[in-house]
Amino acid sequence: MSTSTESWRALSEAEISIIGKLLSRDFPGRHELRMQLLLARVSPIDRQGSLQFRVVGPAAPVETRVPTEAHYFDGPNEDSGPAVHLLITLSKASCMNSKSRKDDDTAITVLPADMDLTKLHLF
Repeated sequence: MSTSTESWRALSEAEISIIGKLLSRDFPGRHELRMQLLLARVSPIDRQGSLQFRVVGPAAPVETRVPTEAHYFDGPNEDSGPAVHLLITLSKASCMNSKSRKDDDTAITVLPADMDLTKLHLF
């Protein structure tokens, strides 16, 4: 997918809700990541709902590359089936991505932006 400057945009309401849920669990750097999101711009990475972020703000003193993760089930029964994992990944204190991947590597049928947020389970 293209990541030209024209593809950078503000987060959608659904994306803000999902990232907000991912950042609801307490961990080192959470506050700084929340601050970065206030002015964040995003660009799609793939067709599965993964995003790269362009952020400004204080560096996040996180302890791990993946400080928070959640999953939901992608199948006819929203309580079982292959899980879709949503991760916040950091390569530097100010370089953030959200990744979406499915356990069985098949295409995600209910994209993160379309899923029922009450079905999202934090790790």
